[in-house]
This record gives sequence, structure tokens and C-alpha cells, in this order.
Amino acid sequence: MEALPKTTFAPPKAAAGKANSVHAHRMNREIFQAVVKRMHEAPEVIPQSLDAFLIARNFERIGDHATNIAEDVIFWVRGSDVRHHASVAAEQKA
Repeated sequence: MEALPKTTFAPPKAAAGKANSVHAHRMNREIFQAVVKRMHEAPEVIPQSLDAFLIARNFERIGDHATNIAEDVIFWVRGSDVRHHASVAAEQKA
């Protein structure tokens, strides 16, 4: 089996994906709240509002997938598992 080529990948950049995931989740929640408020104010825009909500949710899912890919790459490059560590640390402080 041939050795894998050296990589120029920068693991700290991939680690930033975790922070982006939290930001995407917060944005999705804010969009949901705005969409619900708008639907109450103007029921005629409910179909468009639901489309906006679905788009926001799918963007969050894309962000989650990107985070998972970044975590896998960190594992491949460093050999360290960075999944769920930030959330566990935050729960232990609370």
C-alpha cells in the first residue's frame, strides 16, 4: 500500500466549522421567529414564509454537514476526535 501524500491542510481552519455551526443554528432560529411573526401579521404570505423557513433550515443542514466533514478531516490529519467536545465542556461548566 502506498503512503498517503503530505497535505497542506490547516486543521485550525477546519475547527472553525464548529463555531460556524452554532452561528447557523442561531440564525435559523431567528429566521423562524421572524417568519412566524410575519405569518401572524399577514396570513396571505404564509406560502412564501414557509419557503423561507425551509430554505433557512436547509442552509443549517448544509452547515451541519460541513462541520461533520471538518471534524472528519481533523481526525484524519491529527488523529484527534473533536466531535461534541465543545458542547460537553459547556454542559460541565453549567
